[in-house]
Amino acid sequence: MKYFKISAALLIIGLAVVLYLPTINYDFVYDDYTLIVNNHDIQEFNVESIKTLFFNRNTVNFLPARMFVYALIYHYNQLNPVPYHIVNIILHALNSLLVFGITCLIAGGMGRNGKGAETAGAVFAGVVAALIFAAHPLHVEAVTWVSGLKDVLSTFFCLAGFIAYLTYRIKGDSGGFRAGYMIALIAFIFAVLSKATALPFPFALLFFDIIFAETARRTELSQRIQEHVFLFIVMGGLFTLNYVMAQKNLMIENVVGGGMFLHVLTIVKIIPFYLLKIIWPVDLSIIYDIPAASSLLDPAVIISLLALVLLTAFIIYFRKRNPALSFGTGFFVIMLGPTLNVIPFGTLAADRYVYLPLFGICLAAGVVAGEMFDRGVVPRAVAAALVIVVGAGMIYGVEKRNPDWRDPISLWESTVETVPESAKALASLGGAYLREKRFDDAMNVFRRALKADKTFPATYVGMGLYYLTKNENMKALNILQEGLKYGSGNINLLYHIGIAYYNLGEYLSAVRVFAAVDSAKPNYKSVGRYMQLTLSELKKELSREDFMNLIMSIQM
Repeated sequence: MKYFKISAALLIIGLAVVLYLPTINYDFVYDDYTLIVNNHDIQEFNVESIKTLFFNRNTVNFLPARMFVYALIYHYNQLNPVPYHIVNIILHALNSLLVFGITCLIAGGMGRNGKGAETAGAVFAGVVAALIFAAHPLHVEAVTWVSGLKDVLSTFFCLAGFIAYLTYRIKGDSGGFRAGYMIALIAFIFAVLSKATALPFPFALLFFDIIFAETARRTELSQRIQEHVFLFIVMGGLFTLNYVMAQKNLMIENVVGGGMFLHVLTIVKIIPFYLLKIIWPVDLSIIYDIPAASSLLDPAVIISLLALVLLTAFIIYFRKRNPALSFGTGFFVIMLGPTLNVIPFGTLAADRYVYLPLFGICLAAGVVAGEMFDRGVVPRAVAAALVIVVGAGMIYGVEKRNPDWRDPISLWESTVETVPESAKALASLGGAYLREKRFDDAMNVFRRALKADKTFPATYVGMGLYYLTKNENMKALNILQEGLKYGSGNINLLYHIGIAYYNLGEYLSAVRVFAAVDSAKPNYKSVGRYMQLTLSELKKELSREDFMNLIMSIQM
């Protein structure tokens, strides 16, 4: 059995690596430019810069564990994308291995049949769970996209913490150092410092103790209460920190549908949406169009509510009959919670949001496969056939999806194919065309974006960039100012308006705009350099007294 497990572990690692090895030469795309290419905070690696990563609370580089990894990679490799991709792949392989180990323990030691973790059925359950996790097409976004590091890194800490907690509960330590618990606690903190969506992890651990009460009782009740209370105190502190920073950096957006009731009904539609994508992962996209709910009688809402009722009934029904199935399903719902926009932050659904929660579904699927394996030759053959068919389909899906992330144009062209009426996708594709100097293609796409949604500010930024590139500065200024009607506080619009004023020689207007941008978001792009250039020009034009008054006014 030992060699069987070692062989299975090597197979899992090999599959995870081989599937994503072709992506190591892919370019930076989308948020990679903000987080890595243009992020000066990661370009030094010393004590002071590390302090900045952990204590400079802005939208780019809080999540300090993730930014520390970026800084470490940059220190040795600068802007070569290969090592960034390699780190993601290694973490994905380790996560798949952790899924294998956790599933073996649960399916063997705490499942319905109460068998040991060394049984063939338990190992088969672990293999199935890990293979689904390693090869599911929904994971392509998190693994292939360099910015997906936060998902694979946070998941690594959560799963590592969970397996430490699991072995601690199985052993039933009382008193002492509680090593497994301490590892789980520290891993939880680092998981949240990698991505805030790990916050409900203490709920998952509490849910584990409820579902597997017999295992939990190996540790004294008073000790368990202390452990959970402390976990929730830490969770509360981390939640408060993240919430305050989100407010400070204007990351919390308006509710969907114009009111909280319709916002909640819209959220209700997301869990069934993910379940369908898990079962049938086609038409995957970095952008999904999930319309706001119109009322409680909206057919999509009714179907989604029914699905949630059935999901809840499933968790309750199998709590005693098959705790592993109940726990896996509950884990999926619990860990999906922060991504559902209860606190609205803009993106309603994304493939990367499912990376950690999918472990729960993988666990449930593995447990079912393991029990089929233990029931005789025929069920074992059926289980093996299903694994082969489903596995082949998922591998094909990953190989088909990976090239969409090859470069910015590939990403946004594939996205536009999936959501052709998305102004965000169209505007992003136009920006990718601009960077490649495909000016006519860019403007055609920007016009399509404007037709799809004339209120989307990024479209006006893209069109403004087009005219700035063509040195048609008055046209750029006009279109950018038009965009302010729909995004009055949009920093990117203001920044490029300042550039248009500067190019037109309207330095007084330019410096006021640049000052407003720098005040709202210090060190934004090249605003500091433009401020210096503009002030140099104004110093030539204004009297000393007027110039000093101007300096004082923009510093207030």
